[in-house]
Amino acid sequence: MVDETPVRKYPFVVNNSSNEVMIAKAVTGLHAMVELGAKAQAALDALEREGHYDKKVVWAELNDYDKGRLPTLRKGRFPAFVSVSREDLACMSTLSLSLGNGTRGQYGGHPCVEHILVLSGQGVCDVKGKLEPHEIRGTTIGSLRVSGRVISFLEGNSAWQVTTRMKKLEPMIEKAEIARDAQSRMAMNMKRIVVCHASDQQEFSQRGADLFRNVEDWLMEGGHVKRMLVDVLKALHVLMVMED
Repeated sequence: MVDETPVRKYPFVVNNSSNEVMIAKAVTGLHAMVELGAKAQAALDALEREGHYDKKVVWAELNDYDKGRLPTLRKGRFPAFVSVSREDLACMSTLSLSLGNGTRGQYGGHPCVEHILVLSGQGVCDVKGKLEPHEIRGTTIGSLRVSGRVISFLEGNSAWQVTTRMKKLEPMIEKAEIARDAQSRMAMNMKRIVVCHASDQQEFSQRGADLFRNVEDWLMEGGHVKRMLVDVLKALHVLMVMED
């Protein structure tokens, strides 16, 4: 009697499976891991020798690997680090805010006036790692609401008190008594306008990302938001005087 049992190509199984198609895929995967390992070693050698590696390479993200979880594979490059500084955003001094036309309404049962806030000046655009100037032309960042004695910065349904008008706005401007949380929210809204990336880019380069991360603090620390807001309050004071 002839033994019709097919001759197996592999004398082993994968886990508990004897399916040779699955085994072939697993063996091919092992070869691929060896190849990826060689490329990873080349990347490590270049990083130690030159401080950067500009080719794409795959690496393993070992989240809870010691607990039995499989690593997640990531792919990317390791370009050289390029530092950024406030000098890369010297354009912040060109930024200005202006008031749009006032819209009258009601807030809390009392009459109020809302003016949109328009940002103009110059920002920077990340074009594949190269920082290029870009013109900011009348981009709305929110609005100011004047209701009774209170002036607030508005964004959607949220409001942050800017200052209390009291009897006169002018003394408040001179003392620059402007709530910091309102300034912080304005800076947050400005950062996406002041630092942007080219429309055909999926994300920032390292330089662009570092600038984007810092611009909000630099707008605050450099006094740029406060300067712009004081100028807007002065313009608002002129409007109030004219209306009176």
